[in-house]
Amino acid sequence: MNEITLEEHERRLAQRKAELGLKGRDHVPMNSGTHRTPEKRELLRAIREGAQAQGRAPRFRATF
Repeated sequence: MNEITLEEHERRLAQRKAELGLKGRDHVPMNSGTHRTPEKRELLRAIREGAQAQGRAPRFRATF
């Protein structure tokens, strides 16, 4: 079995992302939200409305 450390794995991933021109979390696709429960949709809506009431954007984008 081929074993590597977490540090080596992280280094390899960073190198590969750099080769592909990816930065930060650009490589993570946004969740489409098509399988969310009604409760989760309501929670995300409440988070968005609460942030808007405070005059700011939510910490993350959400599709619901």
